[in-house]
Amino acid sequence: MEIYHVKLGPCTKCGDYKKPCRCFLENENARLISQVAELKSAIIEFLDIAYNSEGISGWHMNGDILMWNQVEQIEEFERVTKE
Repeated sequence: MEIYHVKLGPCTKCGDYKKPCRCFLENENARLISQVAELKSAIIEFLDIAYNSEGISGWHMNGDILMWNQVEQIEEFERVTKE
């Protein structure tokens, strides 16, 4: 990944003298927004599984099921998907 243009003078793409230049920052921003959308979608799919099952079988070595209400991150996942 290119962090900034090494060549002295303005960026050949956007004409910006700052490093990192404007075009790099715009591309990086778009990439991060896309990643957030993908992560949010994955969390929603995970919550769908959690809402339609009792818990995680095999988590405890004694054979008990780990119930979803015992998973602290569920509340955080729900909060993130509502933002």
